[in-house]
Amino acid sequence: MTHQEIGLDVPDRSRRPRSVSTSQIGLVRGSPEFFQVDCMHRKIRDRLQLDRPLGFAVATRVWQGISGPITIVLLVQALTLSEQGVYYAMIGIVGIQAYFELGLLNVLVSQSGHEMAAIRQLESDQNGEDS
Repeated sequence: MTHQEIGLDVPDRSRRPRSVSTSQIGLVRGSPEFFQVDCMHRKIRDRLQLDRPLGFAVATRVWQGISGPITIVLLVQALTLSEQGVYYAMIGIVGIQAYFELGLLNVLVSQSGHEMAAIRQLESDQNGEDS
């Protein structure tokens, strides 16, 4: 016995809406129109120097722009004043850490350059070369 003989209403699965393919709108891979659209897309992408890492960087900044205000609203509503003070103190410490790390990098690069110059001077003195 089938569902229709019993009287059950079962949707007909043979009439599902089909997705529209590119061949139905006239853009078949290998056709001149498809080549023109693909070529134009590549020219724009190359001219603007758009690549995958840049897309991820832009997506990260967009997410930060959206999530930042939402986070602030949730912090104000969910935390007490003393908890907010602790949270912002920790954020401040992390921010200061970034400045220390940037400063340390500059110091290390500068000092390594000076040390390399001193090493080369010692090597040339030991070899008897004039500098």
